[in-house]
Parts: sequence; C-alpha cells; structure tokens
Amino acid sequence: MPRSVYAKLRLLYGPGGRGLSRAGLDRSTALHIPNPIFPGTDESAILAGRNRTTGVEALAPQSLTKVDSTSPPSRIQSSPASLEQKQTPENPPGLEKNRQISEDNATRGAKHAVSSRVIVVGAGLAGLACAYELHRAGIDVVVVEARDRLGGRVVSFRDVVPGQIVEGGAEFIGANHPAWLNYARAFNLQLDPVTDGPGLHEPVVLGNKRLPPEQQARLYREMDHAFADATRAAWLINEDAPWLTPSAAKLDHRTVADWIESLKVSTLAKRAIAAELTADCGVSIYRQSWLALLTVIKGGGLSRYWSDTEAYRCRGGASRLCAALARAIGYDRVRLSMPAQSVEYRGDRVRVTCKGGVILDGEHVVLAVPPGTWDHIKFSPELPDHLRPQIGHAIKFLSSVDKRVWLENGWSATSLSDGPVSMTWDPTQGKDPNAPAALSAFTAGPAARSLLTNWNRAQAPGWLVDELETIHPGLRGHLTKTRYIPWPLEKWTAGGYSFPAPGEITQLGPTLDRGIGHLHFAGEHACYKFIGYMEGALQSGIRIAMRLAEINELQVA
Repeated sequence: MPRSVYAKLRLLYGPGGRGLSRAGLDRSTALHIPNPIFPGTDESAILAGRNRTTGVEALAPQSLTKVDSTSPPSRIQSSPASLEQKQTPENPPGLEKNRQISEDNATRGAKHAVSSRVIVVGAGLAGLACAYELHRAGIDVVVVEARDRLGGRVVSFRDVVPGQIVEGGAEFIGANHPAWLNYARAFNLQLDPVTDGPGLHEPVVLGNKRLPPEQQARLYREMDHAFADATRAAWLINEDAPWLTPSAAKLDHRTVADWIESLKVSTLAKRAIAAELTADCGVSIYRQSWLALLTVIKGGGLSRYWSDTEAYRCRGGASRLCAALARAIGYDRVRLSMPAQSVEYRGDRVRVTCKGGVILDGEHVVLAVPPGTWDHIKFSPELPDHLRPQIGHAIKFLSSVDKRVWLENGWSATSLSDGPVSMTWDPTQGKDPNAPAALSAFTAGPAARSLLTNWNRAQAPGWLVDELETIHPGLRGHLTKTRYIPWPLEKWTAGGYSFPAPGEITQLGPTLDRGIGHLHFAGEHACYKFIGYMEGALQSGIRIAMRLAEINELQVA
C-alpha cells in the first residue's frame, strides 16, 4: 500500500500521539539489530538485470528521462525501458547461471524432468519466504520465476537520486509487521524510520480546493473520530479467518461506501476518508468489503494500525530482503526466466511445466504469483470460476528534483488529494531544501484506471507533471528525471495490489486459506489481515511452509 497520509497526519492531530511509544519503540532512530549468523552481509548485489519481456507495451515502465523544464509538460518524452533498468549490479554467478540455463532451455526447446518435494511458482516475497522456511525445515524445494529478477512487486531503484534508494513498488514496513521485523533481524537489515519535517503542513486538495492549515486541523479531528468508529467495530473480527467472524456474510457484503455514508461527520470529511481509503486500497470504496477493512485494522493491532503500519523503510532497499532469502535458499534452487505455463495437481502428485519444456514433478505446488497473472498458466483441473481475487490499479511516478521545492515553500512532500494524483511523499526523507531529492507520486483506484485508459505511456508523464504542479507549485522547474511505473500494464503483475470486493472474503477466503488438494495459494491476496502489504506476502508464505512442514513430520513419523 502507499504512504498513508492519515497515518502520518494522525500523529500530529489524533489522540494516539506517536503511537510507537506504546510499543516501546522510538522512530527517531533506525531499527538495527546485529545478526550473529550473517555478519556484515550485503545481499543487495543479488538483484537482477534487464527485462526481456517482449510485445507491445510488455508494458515496462518509463525510463528515467532528463526533463527540459523549459518545454511544456506534454512534450516530456522518454523511451521505453524495463522496470529493472539500472536497479542493481548484475546477478551473482549462481543466479546468473540459472537464468542462462533457463534461457538456453527455452531456445533449444529442451524437455527434461526435475523432481522436488515442493515447487514454488513465483520469486516475490511470498514465494521466497515459503521456500526459505521449507528449506530451513529440511524439505526439498525449488522456485521458478517468470522474470529475470527477484522480488515481484518489490523493486529498488538506484538511479533516481545519486546515492539514494527509491522504491518502485512496495515500500513501507510497519512496527506492527512481525515477519518483516524478524527477517530484518535475521538478515542484519537496517530499518530507517519514516519521518517528515516537524511543523510542516501537508497539502490536502479536495474537490480541486487546497485546504488551509486551520481547516485541515478540523478535518483531521473528524477523520480521527471516524476511524475510531471503525477501530471499535474491528474488535470482534477473527483476523486470521475473517469468514468465521460472527455475522461475517453481512459484514462482507456491506461496502466501505455504506459505512462512510453512515458517519456523522461533515461532507468534506467523508470526501477525505473516501480519498484516503481509495488510495490505500486501490479500488473504489463501492468495491471495498467492510469486513476486509475491519480485518486489516484488527490484524494491524486496532489503534496501532493507524499509527504503526508505515513506520520504516529498509535501508538499501526492500529488495535486499528478497536477495537475502534467495541466498539462504540457495541459488541452485531459484530458477529465473522460467515462467510456469501449466500446473497439474491431481491426487498426491503435482507437475509444473515451464517455458522451454522444463518439467518439475513434486508433491505440492505453491502458487505465489498475483491473481492477474493466473491466466498465463493452464491449470489441470481448472481453477474454480469464482476464484478471482480483486486486484486494484496502482501507478507510481517518480520525479528526481535538484532541490526540495516543497520545503522552500514551507510545505511537506506528503499530500492527499481526491484528484488524479492520490498521494505524494518524499522517499529520500532529507531535510536540506537545496539537496537533490525525489518525489513519489501515487495514483490508485479509478484515477489510475482512468490514467491508463486515457493516456499512453509517452503522454502520461507530462500529464502527471501538470497535476503535481498544482500540489507542489514550482516542481516543474526543478525536475531532472522521471520514471513512470504503471504496474497494471506489467505482464507478470497485471495489477496493483489486492483488496476484497463485497462478498469476496466469505466466498474465496476458505479456498485461499486451505488450498485445493496439493495446490496452495500464497501472496498478499491470501493474507487478509495484512492485505496489500509486504507483510501479507511474507506471512502467507510462512503459513503454507508451516503447514507443509507439519504434513512432512506426520509422514516421517
């Protein structure tokens, strides 16, 4: 999910204060716990090279492009480039060798079988966490990945701002995200607190009107009242199996729009809440299950959900966790550039056939790729027709600037709008207004769908610069580079992140939880209490690994 504006604003105006003090943590300093197992390890070098996806609009995001600030924004052009361009050094020898073998097999049309107890399809965080935990439990596992890099929707760029990491996908880690925190501890990854300059007001634009600070303060108090109402309603939710919650069907078929309409707050506050939740969840409030929202609130620790969910970034990039997991699994067990083309799951055996005719036989298969990509795989037997988790639309637009013009104007980079650009923030978090920096712009839900429909990839950056100029005046004159990242157009993602539609949890939840025979589902879409977050991906993979490890113990006994 994006940088939640309300989560940050609430720290200034809500009764929860900084929130983290209740957990005994201090966000003013980095979270860093030395690791005796992997001392001094820097896993970031494992990340991968160029994207060889072909076809129109393989739809790789925009390259970093020099911007002529004297030209009209509509003339800003950039040639197509891959999502992975210049993100990291080349693959290490182990992963690079496996990638080359995969490509050679595809070229020759080679067909041979490989056996493994568990086959994981997808090397994003869900698949890597699952494989890592299985490997630790002594269970033979192999991971196949369509891309020629690790991470899925986690991709860390090194060429947006010199000496800085800017995330092109998943970015934020919560102080209430135990799996991420435990892996950071295990792999010696340092987490830096998400901060904003003290005393800065955040641009809030609703109905094309920029709210003055005093009106913002009143608005935040109303929003705090509304979200406290939601927090109280979340107390009785079964966050691990929300479909078992009393009156689950009724709660699930109610929309978030219904709840907003019932609130005793101003029309302006309703508009702001709708804007916040549309951006956070990636879909219209009319397509959001009320039970789903209550589940993420409960899963995030009730009041801690609002204050602690987006507390940290990983120093060196979130991709470092992907690299660390792959290294621990073993490069020989992670196969890049090997998209699964078919999955057979009958009885107690499974078979995965990959591009190039490589056949993998095993006892269990874990499907750890986004639901939008399932149509690339032929399943036998076919998946149930109703098994289609809702995936929202999400776009990131990264702007490199030669100075933080927003600080010069006395405003924060963090903004909220119900217009075409949902949110902005400074991913580099610096306090020097004259230093080079970046601005992350995030568009989600209907606004993102409209952008994808009405503007092609050459036009979109100029249009977005126009919109950003209304939020952060003077930005255009200080732009040096941009990168446009339309995740729904990326072949192996085909969406932003998931959020359940009304009625979806009670209909799909049990299947996503227990799987279908020896086919298991992992990914943020399969962990409702942390849906849309890296934590959800990690926990879903860990859950399946634990289940398969238990089965293995019973078989051995």
